[in-house]
Amino acid sequence: MNLFRRGRKAAAKTESTPVAQDLLSILCQGDEELHYAMSYFLYLKPEEQIARIGATELQVQMATEVMERGDRTMAVVDYETAARIELYRGNKENARMYLEKAQGLQEGNGRKRLSTLLSNLEKVMKIAKRYYRQDDTPSSTAGSMSE
Repeated sequence: MNLFRRGRKAAAKTESTPVAQDLLSILCQGDEELHYAMSYFLYLKPEEQIARIGATELQVQMATEVMERGDRTMAVVDYETAARIELYRGNKENARMYLEKAQGLQEGNGRKRLSTLLSNLEKVMKIAKRYYRQDDTPSSTAGSMSE
């Protein structure tokens, strides 16, 4: 009786299965740090999510209010949400402003994620535009990011 054969076949089968790349991976061109940061910041269904969340101004107002109460964590969340909305809208300067505000309040790994986005903001904006399919070029979903 050979009890261990089945386990080896199953393991061998899963190792040879290729992993499909998602659109964001393709757009980030192998930059794992950027992919991680952007996967955290991009909405899957932006129109639906933003409609539920509310306007950027509301997020900034809530951030100001919670900061007055001393709740830095909620202020970071609100500023990040405002940055996400502006990223979707393609407003680079507002996205930068809210990312910087969130970064100033953030500690730990979240700060590195925000730093990655800020240091690559031009590329982040291009990727977001293509990811959200606001780019009118035929190759907006694949290919290189060259300009």
